[in-house]
Amino acid sequence: MTALIVTSTPTSARARRACAMFGVRVRHNDRRSLASLRPAAAAARNIDRSLLPGHIAFITGPSGGGKSTILRALAHRLERARAPMTRADPAMLPADPRPIVDLFDASLSRTLRLLARAGLADATILPLRAQELSDGQRMRLALALALARAERDATSARPATVLADEFASSLDPATAACVAASVARWIRRSARVRFVCAAARDDVLEPLAPDLLVHQPMLGPPTILARKPVK
Repeated sequence: MTALIVTSTPTSARARRACAMFGVRVRHNDRRSLASLRPAAAAARNIDRSLLPGHIAFITGPSGGGKSTILRALAHRLERARAPMTRADPAMLPADPRPIVDLFDASLSRTLRLLARAGLADATILPLRAQELSDGQRMRLALALALARAERDATSARPATVLADEFASSLDPATAACVAASVARWIRRSARVRFVCAAARDDVLEPLAPDLLVHQPMLGPPTILARKPVK
């Protein structure tokens, strides 16, 4: 008997052939994909309309529930509006031979403050390249670079939004809490930057103290709660 896998995203002919070698057939279902995107787009619209500069939105829920889909929908919305937006994504770090301290378009003292905000206040890593860092350090470097870009691109009329998927996922609980608290303090003091992150872990909820809490269950649409009055 041939097994069937229904995917919500297109796959390649090579992947289909590989599955066929094991008696598995793959089918792409467009309708399922569109149905899953509608609640994500609605959640992204609500986040964008409700979240003020200096505020934080935290998307939580089980792995595979659709948190990343909400972030992608929000990124698409911001790109269409040509609103300042940057992603804190370790996969997007530049393949740059320079030390990480030279990756910032800022003074040395400001660069060190940005690195410290992201939990990289360690002099031993300053001469290293991004490729030489651990996964957790790369995640924090991506966060520091995103915060720097947001500060540069934001204006009083058009706030910048920082998007961070799998926030602190590669960090131990103590480090994750410290980074979350540090980022939250910085965002609160900012009048021009918003922060939207997603994670399956709830131990960063308290230090982040988000203004909007978005819970995406495994099945069903997301729920958005305002933890603080949204003016």
